[in-house]
Amino acid sequence: MRLCIVYLTLSIFLFIACKKENTTPIPTVETKPFTSKIDLEQLAFVPDSFLCTATKNVPGVGNLAWTANCDAYIVNDKYGKRLQLRFMTYEDSKSYYTRETVGISGLPLKNGLSKVLSSEGVLDPNLIIFSGYARLLADGDVLDAYWRIDNSQTSYVNITNIDTLNKRVQGSFDLHFKQTTQGKENLHSTFINFKSGKFDSRISKY
Repeated sequence: MRLCIVYLTLSIFLFIACKKENTTPIPTVETKPFTSKIDLEQLAFVPDSFLCTATKNVPGVGNLAWTANCDAYIVNDKYGKRLQLRFMTYEDSKSYYTRETVGISGLPLKNGLSKVLSSEGVLDPNLIIFSGYARLLADGDVLDAYWRIDNSQTSYVNITNIDTLNKRVQGSFDLHFKQTTQGKENLHSTFINFKSGKFDSRISKY
């Protein structure tokens, strides 16, 4: 049930991000990117055999060895069957309130490397593979800050093994994000990157 809530919540965030621009002024490349140590705080994950690891990088601040839980599900729409991935961290090992979510949508259901882009300015986001990164508050259902893919960098997902029979998918990724919605309770960094990422995920029904 909690995973379903997380999926629904992030789907809403992604939809809003595709349709509406943020009205809160944030630092831009033309001025000076804002940086915050809060974006390198260590968050929790559920001990599981299906995990995601990456180097979380905040330019101008440093790096963090990042571990998250991962899950995947298959959607079947007018564009055919496609894969969606979710990477999640939590407040602590007691409450498990979601604090970070990386969502990747529109992946082809086959092995291979796919470029990930921002959906900004795209009339039909379903035609591209896009990703969003969110920081969450409360029980994991309140958006604190949001980032789109930074199209000036190269972001990708490489699926190395997909087994629909045994419901498992593995691969690697590099994602570069630029902030579009600044936090109201916490100020977050303009740019956040997830480098040299690897994931081993179950494919859940949804």
